[in-house]
Amino acid sequence: MNGFMKKFMDHNKIESMLSFRSCSLAEVRNALGENKINTVPTVSLIQVRDAGSLENISRMTEMPIKNLEDILKGIDHLLREYDTLGIKNLKFGNGYYRELNFRNRTPEEAEASFARIMKPAPGSTPPLPNTLSSAQTILDDYLAVYIISLASKYKMNVIFHCGITAWNKNYVKYSHTSGMEWLFTTFPDVNFVILHAGYPFFE
Repeated sequence: MNGFMKKFMDHNKIESMLSFRSCSLAEVRNALGENKINTVPTVSLIQVRDAGSLENISRMTEMPIKNLEDILKGIDHLLREYDTLGIKNLKFGNGYYRELNFRNRTPEEAEASFARIMKPAPGSTPPLPNTLSSAQTILDDYLAVYIISLASKYKMNVIFHCGITAWNKNYVKYSHTSGMEWLFTTFPDVNFVILHAGYPFFE
């Protein structure tokens, strides 16, 4: 297999390819051996759905994760490592479980949401599959904006999956890009890439 992809790409006049992967350091260090194949970590996998999420984030960042401050430190560590590895693209797949209408959230809002997720109120109902609770959405906003601010610092492209999603039981409204104006105007120096041109919502 050594050299196969380079020969394949040269023969077919393919300039470069993107390989969308997990955002874990173990995964992104596992290079495909071809400098024309660019690894793209899916950073939206850093999400907090319940207390068990912390172990997963710890594994991905290779750092101990106990609280929200640790998560931010882990994200800092991830992007520094990405920069060292020459990674220039980050992918967000949030459109699989929420509308892409990100908003600015304060650290106080994020901390309060984190606390509610870690210790749900007695009798509270978990969100439906492929959805987020209000607390999860607030924290998702906060982490996404934090990651994009670091992408700006490291001059990384920010890729969003938009348009119809794969698999069943996904919501069409999640795939529309109309809610993303706030991100575009807040980070005018970031190069945003809209996958699939938002198909079928070309307007």
